[in-house]
Amino acid sequence: MEFIIKKMLLAFFLTPLISYGSCLNVGVIDNNPAGYLDESGKKTGVHWDYFEVISEYTQLCMKKELLPYARVRSSLNKGSNDISLGLMSPSKLDALIPIALIREIKTVVIARMKHSVNSYHDIKNLTIGKTRGTRLSKHFDQDKSLKIEELDNYAMAVRMLISGRIDAIAGSLSVLTYQLQQYDSAGVIQVSNHLELGKKEQWLFMSKKSKHTDKIPLLSEAVSSLKSSGKIQKILDKHYLK
Repeated sequence: MEFIIKKMLLAFFLTPLISYGSCLNVGVIDNNPAGYLDESGKKTGVHWDYFEVISEYTQLCMKKELLPYARVRSSLNKGSNDISLGLMSPSKLDALIPIALIREIKTVVIARMKHSVNSYHDIKNLTIGKTRGTRLSKHFDQDKSLKIEELDNYAMAVRMLISGRIDAIAGSLSVLTYQLQQYDSAGVIQVSNHLELGKKEQWLFMSKKSKHTDKIPLLSEAVSSLKSSGKIQKILDKHYLK
């Protein structure tokens, strides 16, 4: 009897460790609304919630962590994180495996109202803020003549735009619109005064160094099902249509 009890206790203590060790490490970009702490200190956000429903669908353990964009990318390259979301670019394919397309994102430059932006030429003399490391379009990214301010997050970019420290901001239209709604920008910025740069695909990626590549078919299936059922759109609506 004592032997059986010892075996039960051993199994009890070892099971969480085994489960924990089999978790996928997930890097979530620490940038509102992708991932952030709400007023109560709870972790939430569009990307955070994506992984919540993907974990629920697949029944895979996922250890999520909020990280700056640059650390999300480096952790995937090193293999210390297994999966994350990001915009597709040729350079990422060297170290990452694209698993599933999440959605297509429109990228834009939004300027202060006194700067009308009807063509690419109109942004040439503007000081443009963007989040560090993000890629928005091939032409824009490679244009060395542009005056670009690399910033830590979208919130910082919006505050600098409203205060007049920069002339414009560049990024995802939906994210920039969301951020502008959090501040009193009336009379200074109109979202309609923007220049479309292009469209980027947001993908679920896995590190090529991950030990969980066998989970790729299941993760791909999960994203496809969650998109078809409307759960991905529901998360977008939850955060963007407040």
